[in-house]
Amino acid sequence: MFRINQAVTPSRTIIYIDGQLTKEYAQLAEQYCSESLATGKRLEVVLRDVSEVDEAGRNFLRQLAARGIPVHAKGVYMRYLLNCIRRTNKDHIALRSPSSGQ
Repeated sequence: MFRINQAVTPSRTIIYIDGQLTKEYAQLAEQYCSESLATGKRLEVVLRDVSEVDEAGRNFLRQLAARGIPVHAKGVYMRYLLNCIRRTNKDHIALRSPSSGQ
């Protein structure tokens, strides 16, 4: 099961994701996000009742984090997963930083 909804305001778009964030659904979610970003509005993503995340889903979440798109999650595991992704992205950004000498 997968469900994606969006709420559009004059200043932002919020995309709500429920269900499985697996390969085919992660691609669909990425498409929704790309279309929303093309409008020029601020984008936020809310993971509500996400029950499964595979590698494609984690890659999608990493891309959002790398672009600085706010992602909010409900549920202990999803919040934990997002925190791990955010930490990993910060580490990679720090390694590529000109001030790090690399």
